[in-house]
Amino acid sequence: DENKWSQRSLRRWMIAIPDLAAIVGLVCFYLLQWVAAKPIEVRRTFWWTCMAVIQLQTILATSVQIPLAVVWNKCTPNKDKTFWTMLQQSAKMFGMAIGPGVAALVLYGIQGNGERVSPVSMQAWMMLTILFFNLASGLLNLLFLPVEIPEFDETTMEVIPPSSPSDPPRSPRQPRAPRGAPAVESPAPQMPVQLEPAPEEFEDKDRAQLVWHTLQFALERPLTVSAVEVATVMILEVEYGWPREATGIVFLLIACLGTVFAFVVAILVRRRSIRESYLVFTSGVISVCASLLLFDFGGSAGMWTLLCADPVLFTLALTSWGICEGWAARAVQPGKWYSIETFRMFDGLLMNLGRTIAPLIARAVIDMGGRNCYAAMQVLFVGLGFHSLRNICNLFWNLEKKQEEKAKQLKAPDKPKQEKLTDAVENAGTEASPETAPESTKQVTDD
Repeated sequence: DENKWSQRSLRRWMIAIPDLAAIVGLVCFYLLQWVAAKPIEVRRTFWWTCMAVIQLQTILATSVQIPLAVVWNKCTPNKDKTFWTMLQQSAKMFGMAIGPGVAALVLYGIQGNGERVSPVSMQAWMMLTILFFNLASGLLNLLFLPVEIPEFDETTMEVIPPSSPSDPPRSPRQPRAPRGAPAVESPAPQMPVQLEPAPEEFEDKDRAQLVWHTLQFALERPLTVSAVEVATVMILEVEYGWPREATGIVFLLIACLGTVFAFVVAILVRRRSIRESYLVFTSGVISVCASLLLFDFGGSAGMWTLLCADPVLFTLALTSWGICEGWAARAVQPGKWYSIETFRMFDGLLMNLGRTIAPLIARAVIDMGGRNCYAAMQVLFVGLGFHSLRNICNLFWNLEKKQEEKAKQLKAPDKPKQEKLTDAVENAGTEASPETAPESTKQVTDD
């Protein structure tokens, strides 16, 4: 619960859990290596035991995600959250790009040019590689996680000193001028130009709707992306006879393209060069159009349309999610159903659910109905994702429209100077006329 937060206890948890996951991974390594040398009957017996240990290691490694998300939400300024979520998406795609290369290096280091290593033994060596990543995660948490999270001013980014309830509110500390120096007023901090309303300006019901539509997209996005990964490999290998290595290179290039694109978008968002809502809406429209290229147009044209549609769907889906995730992180509120911990929990559940069922659905649809049936399914999934993105963008556009109408009402119409001068002369003449003059003035005039 964010309202009952203990940063010191959380820091200990974030350091201990990755180390515990590394210990479980080491146990799994020795267990798999022991099973690899046994007969097939023994391997079948210990199969589920190995799977249970692997799942325990995975649960421990991922149990720190929600607390880490809360710390990130507390430490990151609201205006920079979208930028960092975009960088996070870029880092994920970069990991997808280098992951197969790391696995190939481990395989070559273990096997070399000698005899082929047992797949069970290779799984053990991969678990040992993951063990080092867990240890690196614990070390990074030890070095960079703060013991306390002080309050800071969003404008000046300076720490606000703690004060008791009886003390008057204090502004962030300013640097002290040297003795004898003339007093100089510090200029007001320059805030970046805001191109559209911020999620912090939403009412509570609009904040809840923003988080709700983002969670919907959290399920719809992996249904598209994971299905693309599985179905493309299946279509290229079965229908066009591509070797496995070539399909791996295709996804390596797609991941590299997505990494560069997400990084460029993050820089543009940081500099306020583009409107995020326009970018999200446009990405949804382009994705719907790109999904139509998944249909089989016959011959080599069908292969090229498939290769053109995949990077567009893959890259724009992850980019749109990075922006929406940043918006939702700014719209959450402590103590509500759409708090940061609740959002991250359902986000992880829905995303993993989509990643689990999407490959199964894609393979079953291709087996039963072929490529065109798979393309129709993708058009449906991409259309649902675009519907969620449009609802999110409408929240920003409706608030912007309300703010413009309110600004017009508050702004009084100013008369031109000449018209104001004419009105003043007419009023003065009316006040000085005999009909409106007092009785004493009339008598003096008659005399």
